Amino acid sequence: MSSDHVKDLEQLARNALAAWDSLDAEAIVNSFAEDGALHPMMLDPIVGRKNLAAQVARDLKHASSCRCTIKNIAVCSETTVLVERVDEVVNNGKKAAIPVMASMDFRDGKITMWREYMDLKQFAEAMGWPAKNVKLSA
Repeated sequence: MSSDHVKDLEQLARNALAAWDSLDAEAIVNSFAEDGALHPMMLDPIVGRKNLAAQVARDLKHASSCRCTIKNIAVCSETTVLVERVDEVVNNGKKAAIPVMASMDFRDGKITMWREYMDLKQFAEAMGWPAKNVKLSA
């Protein structure tokens, strides 16, 4: 794998996270391939730009800030970037810092699969979701 390819993949991952930092729904959704998916583990994946747009709109509805602070980032294959980070969010006026580990797969400069690993209870509380609304996938 060339050093340019590594830099390109890393930059794609950084750009996707920067879209969240900017609370830019259009940029977030457009970072995904048409059939791309966001999969917060323990929940069902959100597949396709239409579904992603609806979910991102819900996620950003009450968000006033987001800062994805990268702790470690590694390009580990021709298509995959791993990112350890802490997401500092203000949602519904509530501040939280959520440790996250993510795996992003890319094709033609777009995300095909973005897997998120975090403490689901901590994430739900930070998003202001009542516990009864957090449904684990089967």
